[in-house]
Amino acid sequence: MGEDRYLAHVAEDGREQSLLEHLEGTAQLCAQFAAWFGAGEQGRLAGMAHDLGKYSQAFQKRVRGSAIRVDHATAGAFECARAGQPLAAFAVAGHHGGLPDGSAAGKQAGSSFDERLKKKLEDYSGWTQEVTLPWQAPVPEYLDKTGREYVFFTRMLYSCLVDADYLDTEAFMKGEPRQRGEQATMAQLWERLQGHIAHWFPPEGELNRQRCAVLERCMERGEGERPGLFTLTVPTGGGKTVASLAFALAHAKANGLRRVIYVVPYTSIIEQTAQVFRSILGEDQVLEHHSNVLFDMELDQESNPGTLRMAQATENWDMPVVVTTAVQFFESLYASRSAQCRKLHNIAGSVVVFDEAQMLPLYALRPCVHAIAQLVKHYGVSGVLCTATQPALRPLFEE
Repeated sequence: MGEDRYLAHVAEDGREQSLLEHLEGTAQLCAQFAAWFGAGEQGRLAGMAHDLGKYSQAFQKRVRGSAIRVDHATAGAFECARAGQPLAAFAVAGHHGGLPDGSAAGKQAGSSFDERLKKKLEDYSGWTQEVTLPWQAPVPEYLDKTGREYVFFTRMLYSCLVDADYLDTEAFMKGEPRQRGEQATMAQLWERLQGHIAHWFPPEGELNRQRCAVLERCMERGEGERPGLFTLTVPTGGGKTVASLAFALAHAKANGLRRVIYVVPYTSIIEQTAQVFRSILGEDQVLEHHSNVLFDMELDQESNPGTLRMAQATENWDMPVVVTTAVQFFESLYASRSAQCRKLHNIAGSVVVFDEAQMLPLYALRPCVHAIAQLVKHYGVSGVLCTATQPALRPLFEE
């Protein structure tokens, strides 16, 4: 192709992806992801703006083989900030190096958002000849003026952008989109659960009668309640694991939610929980993601497709059921690196069950509760605090 064509990527086999194709592909995915929390146009803006710096001649030399280093993220952030779109600007600024801090206090010189916007950049004005940005993209009305909700929203928007960018780039480089496999719907998983528990009824013995009463109540409430924050208090031995799954699937099916995320405090019990879910729902429908489960992406490329799909799903939690640790869940919600944040947008529109909720760490209790409250209030999440001994968290949720 001609040297005057702006490129985003060149594959090993010589295929070229134009910069406009990449921006439009990323914007489409980013808007789709952000639509789950009412921010589709913000997602489209971030996607279209994220690589404006690649319109510089320096980057075009790099993509054609030069070894020069080019900052291509700051240009789009500058344009968004100049247009009065600071949330998209933060997301764009961090889409490779991680979300920056707003100011430089105590940080490495030149790394903060404010300092990045003052950098002298290579001329990238070529974007004005072929890109139209949706500058009027509205910010969701639910964002208040306190700042904390803006911070949380920015991280969720950032997640949409980095996952969209990775997926569009990966699809071009490999010549095909990522294969998601045969993912079951919530209704299909519900039917599998029904098949699993059918022989439990009518129950025999007092303990089984109590367990089935809890199970029936969970299914009934799951189908009848609108999304929100719930508590499930079941004594030890009461069948809490299957009952909470029954609530989650019934609730997701009834309310159009797209996945179930099960957050467990200990790695010592997470493997047992994941195995119970796999035996009910199918090996290929449950992602187990914690420090004891490691995938080697290079080796998995050559293994069976199911293993590769699980390895890829750890990157963005694109699976019907995810079983993870509280550490993985909450650290990701407060992370700044793209690899950790990439999965966050897929929490939106989910049922999130917090098993043994009384084990939320005291030193981080307020940040954890704030994150749960934000997800429930603005991101279409139904949260379930599941335990035999409910912690007194209501005052914190009301803060």
